[in-house]
Parts: sequence; C-alpha cells; structure tokens
Amino acid sequence: MSNDNEVVMMQCQECSVDLDESRDDVLYSGDSDEPYCLECYNEEYTSCYECSTETLRIDSYHSEYTTEEYCRDCYDEHHMECYNCSRTLHSDEVHWDDQDEPHCEDCYDEVCTRSEEVEWNVYNNQFVKDNDAFVSPGKDGYDKDTFNQITSRRYVGVEVEFNTIDDVYIRDIMDEVNFAIKNSRKNERVMPTWDKVVSDGSVTDSSHPYGGELVMSPRRGDMFLHDIDVATNTLKNVADAYVSVRCGLHLHIDVRDYDWYHFHVLTLMTKLIEPNIFSFLPPSRREGRWSRPVSQAVQSFQYVDDRDSFIEFYYDGNSYDNEKYHDKRYHGLNLHCHFQANQGLEIRYHSGTMSTEKLKHWTIFWTNVVDVCYDIAERMKSEQLSQYGDFSTSSVWKSIMSKDIKRFGSRFDNLKEKYRVMKSSYDDGDYFNLDEYQKDSELLRRYLSLPKQVGKVYHVESMVKFILERHERTVMSMSSMFELFNIPGDTRKYFVDRRNKFKDRNSSDDYNHLVNCYRRKDAIVKFDTDSLKFKFIGCAEVIATIDRAMITDNQTEIPYDQAQTYCINGHNIDDEMWNNYIS
Repeated sequence: MSNDNEVVMMQCQECSVDLDESRDDVLYSGDSDEPYCLECYNEEYTSCYECSTETLRIDSYHSEYTTEEYCRDCYDEHHMECYNCSRTLHSDEVHWDDQDEPHCEDCYDEVCTRSEEVEWNVYNNQFVKDNDAFVSPGKDGYDKDTFNQITSRRYVGVEVEFNTIDDVYIRDIMDEVNFAIKNSRKNERVMPTWDKVVSDGSVTDSSHPYGGELVMSPRRGDMFLHDIDVATNTLKNVADAYVSVRCGLHLHIDVRDYDWYHFHVLTLMTKLIEPNIFSFLPPSRREGRWSRPVSQAVQSFQYVDDRDSFIEFYYDGNSYDNEKYHDKRYHGLNLHCHFQANQGLEIRYHSGTMSTEKLKHWTIFWTNVVDVCYDIAERMKSEQLSQYGDFSTSSVWKSIMSKDIKRFGSRFDNLKEKYRVMKSSYDDGDYFNLDEYQKDSELLRRYLSLPKQVGKVYHVESMVKFILERHERTVMSMSSMFELFNIPGDTRKYFVDRRNKFKDRNSSDDYNHLVNCYRRKDAIVKFDTDSLKFKFIGCAEVIATIDRAMITDNQTEIPYDQAQTYCINGHNIDDEMWNNYIS
C-alpha cells in the first residue's frame, strides 16, 4: 500500500537535476509532458505575448518593437514588412500608403510623401561603381567582389516569381533561402543582408494556386550569380518551386548616375533592339500586359532637351504621377520605379525562370547595354550638346531620321511631291515618262542599297514612302547589337540559339512569333561608335518592281510585279530573313 505522503522524485528533462513533484518550481512542457526545473523551462519555452500559448523558444518570434516573444500566428497577425526596405514592423508603427502597402516611417517619408515632381539626384559614375550601400564584402561574409562573368560594376537586384506545388509558408521559405546563402559564405558567423520572399497574387490562378516572389537585394558581379544560384536551388529543393506562364523575371540595375540624356539614349537604343529581344522570348512576353514595348515614337525623341521634357516624353505627354502601380511600370523597360522609388531601372521583358544560366546571360546583356548607353550619352553631351542641349541637333537622332537624304538637295523634295500618291496601276491618259521614272528609281535604289533587278525598275512610290516612314520601322541588326554592347561570344551564342529554337521547330506558331516580332520593323541599321551615327545597312521592306517590257508594250493595268520582290541586302526574305537580321 502506497503512502499518500510519499514524495515522488523525478529528474529535469534537460539538466537531469533531481526534482520533487511537491515543489513549485517543477514545470511540465505542454508538448511532451516532461518535467523541467524552472531554469531549464524558461530557457526552452516561452509564452506568447498575445495568446499566452506555450511556445518553444526556437519556434518563437521576437519583436524588436515590443521586445516580447510571439507564436507564429500572433507574430504574423501583428507584424509585417516594410514594402520598400523589408524591415519588420509591428502594426502600431506601420504607415500605410494609398495602395494599402505598409511602410516604416523613414520609407514613408522618403517615398510616399514625395512631391508630384521627379526629384533628380544624379550621382557620379565612379560612386555608382564603388559604393557599398547594398551587399558588399566584409559586412556580408565574403572577401571581395569579382567580375569574371558579369563585368559591369553596377549593383544588380532581381525579382524571381515562382509557383509551388503545395501551400508552403512564405516565412519558412525566406528563412531557408537566407540561411542557405549564409552557409555558402566563407565567414558563416556573419549574417548577410536579408533577402525577401513575399506573396504574389499575380502568379496564381486555379491551375497554379500557390506562389510567391523572391526579392534579392542588389549584388555586384559574380556574387550576384553565386547567390542567385544558391537561392533558386533552395526554392526548388525546399519548396518544390517551379515557374509557370504567369511568372516573370525582373532585373533591377543601378542607374543613379543617369541624367535625362542617358535615359534618352537608353530608351532609343532599347526601342531599336526590342524586336531582337522579343525574338529570344516566348510570345506571351510580347503579347502580354506585363512587359509592353517602348511606347514612344522615334519622331518624338527630337522634342526632348532637358529633364522636364524627358519626363513628359517618357510618360507619353502626361505629367509624372507618384502612384506606385502607374501604367508605365508595366513596360519591358520600366523607368517609373527609378523615378518613383529609387529602385533603379527595371527590365521586365524576360519570362519566369530559375535557371542560373539564363540569368547569367540576361544580366550580362542588360548591364552591358546600360553601361554602353551611359558612355554614348556622355560623349554625345560633351561633343554635340551644349549644357542641356536639344537632342534633335545630335548626330544620333539626325542619322536615324534619314537627314542624310538632304545630300540630294531639293531633288528628294521634288520626288516626294511627284510621287506623293502611291499607285498600283495607271489609267489611260496618265502622264508616265519611263526614262525619268527609271532615273528616279535608280537614284533611290542606290540610296537604299537595293540590288539591281534585271529587266525591272523599282517602284518609286514604294521607295519614297519607305524613306519617309523608315525611322519608325527601324531595327538594329542582331550582330550590330552584339557588337555595339560588347556582348561576349558565349552570350551571343546563347541568344542566337534561343531565337533559332523558334525557327527550327518548324511550327506555324513559332514562325508567326518571329514574323510578329519584326512586323513593320524592316529598315535595318547599325550604330557607328566613332561618328555617333546610325547607318542603314539593309531593307526588309516589300519593294515592288515594275516590268519594263509591260510598260513599253502599253500593258499598264499592272505595271509592277504583284509577286513583290522581298529584299534584305539582296536576298530573298523567305529563305534568308532570320540569318540576315543577325548578319
């Protein structure tokens, strides 16, 4: 028979000290019902500040604002991240913007209370190359930045949209990504700059119900590739992450050294290479609303001569609006995020990917574009603009607008007047001087560098119309694009192979995709860096030819060949089109 006064002895689950059940300092854990001494219990467990639920300390969340511990559910209910800088905030210290996004006080003052005018804070180019405002050696646990693959010194950030097979807790994914990056560092005792993983409703639908977005702080050079490789592999391994057609990749490049004329050159160059860019990517990127092409007409570039006029130009004749989700945000070349939130320019063209190889070549390409456009603008300003001069006086703009046609004097103006109406046939009694027509045709054929056609004369009306319109139909050849922006050989090959995949699959959809990329983009140019001029090097326009014999025999109902000869540097467009766009 047991003694009711018998003392029950036990040991602390953690330190094994003997315990007397009758003592007040014996505590039991809720999850295991094991005994602990008071000291060990307080080391292992805490009580949620909000709901008082017992929580393992390793599973609790500490609030810097209240200095208390929380269970996961209560922490998420009362805490959130600043939309701009990712700092964790308690609900009592959040400032909400017009889009119901949370901000810390500093970011709210900087971003959300800005005036309705763009604040131009242009930094020195050397500062952009040297500053350590973001991820950098020392404070992030690695020795030095290297530039063996990505040679640009600019900071680069990235947003990787993704889907997941199951409903995975976003905070857990973020922790896994950041600790994986930390563990990849040489100095594992240093906690690197924290990267975000956030929810993103734009990537989900009934077919892909779960998803999010990895938002990585800016890095330089090869460290960008190292960390993005670690992060995306962690997403795939921990969260079974994948990309769907709803996902995109957004590259942010530091352009704090850009003034209006730098942005002007970049916007023009981007417009001229966009057909090539879209030819590397799935049709959804060209057709969708998230990565629209440059909207400004080439003609309108002439009206920019200072910062204010560039803002009006970029916002399509409208004034700047501080709204974060402005419509201009959803272009492949997004400058709004730079003007609105100092987040650098954003390149939105690319479809979703977690391939480090794709990210490498994409980053090499666009950082080179940004660097070269900066250098061109600096030369243009020093050699051709006076202070903040008129862009229309520059050789860059004049050459794209066919101003060199003036070497023909008034003759081209006479041709415009004579052939202002484009005719497909001539009626009885119409005046038609074949000798004069042939001379006019030959003059324009030479100007356009079209090949001679035996027994035929190029249709003058077509050539006049093409010359007058071709600045809006201009595309830079792919090889000229690679050469101008110093794209290395393996990256050139990568992009040509990407484009050729559409061509080689021999499906009508893929062929039509390529055709649509270059639709009405048939005046092919290269850029000469010595003269800062564009040079027209080929024509992919349908230039009809008139059969001399038909006119001589008074067969004037159809004076030009309805088959319509296609010319690109003297080749048939159906057989050679894609090769000649890159040659």
